[in-house]
Amino acid sequence: MQRSATGQPILGDASRHGGGSTNWQSEEMSVAARPPLGSHGVSPNPNDQDTVPTVMVHGRGPGRRAGHTATAVGRKIYIFGGSCGSDYLNDFYVLDTDPPQHATVLEPCSLQLIQRRLKHFYNNDEFSDVTFLVQGQQIHGHKMILSSVSDCFRAMFMAGFREQDSMEIEIKDCSYGAFLALMEYIYTGKIPRIEQQRLHALQLQQQQHPSNNGNESDSQSAAINPNEMDASSNYSMQSMQRYGADIDQIVEILELADRFMVDHLKQICETVLQPMVCAETLDFLLHVSSKTNALQLQSICRHFSRNQQDNAASMNASSNSQE
Repeated sequence: MQRSATGQPILGDASRHGGGSTNWQSEEMSVAARPPLGSHGVSPNPNDQDTVPTVMVHGRGPGRRAGHTATAVGRKIYIFGGSCGSDYLNDFYVLDTDPPQHATVLEPCSLQLIQRRLKHFYNNDEFSDVTFLVQGQQIHGHKMILSSVSDCFRAMFMAGFREQDSMEIEIKDCSYGAFLALMEYIYTGKIPRIEQQRLHALQLQQQQHPSNNGNESDSQSAAINPNEMDASSNYSMQSMQRYGADIDQIVEILELADRFMVDHLKQICETVLQPMVCAETLDFLLHVSSKTNALQLQSICRHFSRNQQDNAASMNASSNSQE
């Protein structure tokens, strides 16, 4: 099989004989991983001796070999045959020692730069053109960034609204921490503490329902299986005792996400709250889901309620039959 002038084979196939790596770094790593000479199963053949490559190879060059024919003509090197251990090779390579140069794009594009640098402006007064006042504390923002993520912010800054020309806007009915979390999500695409709660929720689902293997698409029905109400009840007590404050914080962020129309954050909050649906939190979370129009959370709560009632009816019927 022939190869191109950049080192591709022209006759034969050397891939099964350990053809050269695409770069010298991976070649050095593979060399370091080989067993030392003299160890069991290693041939004393001279072409088995390890060498550190000194030539940068683009493409797949010839593999290790000895006894081959090599001829240099101009800038080209022609290599034919040889042997590698007990294998005799029947391949042919033409190596170009001065291949044509090709322009490549290595620098990040504008979208990548924006994504990478946007977090720098989170609550930063640099180029800030709006300041939010929440519980007496200031949070710096940028109208263009906020408008691109939230239609609510966009409407707030457009003509006809009193906030259009305001440099300082007071945000009521929310805590400083919750609004700061909303801003952090807008500028960075994530909220660390929400992500921690989300991971905890997924781990909990895997523990209660190992058959899911972490599949979130199956978690809605699995997390509230009526056959496992006891496990859910046990978790409900733990969630109220250990994570009660976190539930309130997540609910507050959910309410802000709905208020400012940040739907992706809203759905993240729903996934975190999902395994926290239990007998003690059902009424509260059902009210929250209705208030914030969180349709997924609302469906989860109603499904839990239906199955809880069915499970209670089954237990009563079983108790009556035993009597």
